[in-house]
Amino acid sequence: MIEINIKQYSKLNEMLEFAKLFKELYPKMKMADLKERLDEMIEKYEYKLVVAFTCDKKPKAVGLAGYHIGSMLYCGRFVQL
Repeated sequence: MIEINIKQYSKLNEMLEFAKLFKELYPKMKMADLKERLDEMIEKYEYKLVVAFTCDKKPKAVGLAGYHIGSMLYCGRFVQL
């Protein structure tokens, strides 16, 4: 079984450390656009990033997902991934 560690990030400079993984997900996105969009999502929606790491001596980031918690009249609180 492969073991992984999960870590959460909430600051822009921390998230940008994973620009290489973002680039794999969004190959046509420019770095300036990534920064601008992340900054807006953090500011407006308290966007968070979770990153999966290997449990090796030199941990390697192997996956990421962003999310925020919101609220709507019709459903109440929700998590958007």
